[in-house]
Amino acid sequence: MPHLSPVRSSYSFEYKHDPMLYVNIYTNHHHRWGTKHAQSYLLVEGTRGAAKAQLGDNLAYGENIEGKQTDYLQICSDEITDGKWIDIDLEARSRFPHAFIGPMAAAIRRCENKNDQPLTDIEDALKTTAILEAAWKSSTNNMTPIDYE
Repeated sequence: MPHLSPVRSSYSFEYKHDPMLYVNIYTNHHHRWGTKHAQSYLLVEGTRGAAKAQLGDNLAYGENIEGKQTDYLQICSDEITDGKWIDIDLEARSRFPHAFIGPMAAAIRRCENKNDQPLTDIEDALKTTAILEAAWKSSTNNMTPIDYE
């Protein structure tokens, strides 16, 4: 369905600085078959552990549909969790206020103290831009390398 191409994406990234590091992103914002099998999660697998986070608001913002509203974070590591998946308590945590309050608080601290360095800075923003550019290139080519330089 060509008219739906903007709502479906598949990206594969490899990083020049570490050939063992790669990222696959699959999105489909037009899942029309109900919420029973809809998914919105991040799965990160590394050499020393893994983490899975469900992003419930992406499934049905502000609604609780078939138990999918709840955000969760689970981790597994031989060193930290003895190889078992454990739940991280996210009760009373919301990423939305931090998305505004955190950067605004950092800007105020920076205005009050020129030596205060924010957690995110222009270098981080440039890396995000490099990822977006690689994603754009990936829409016409496969396995687009991300070049931070």
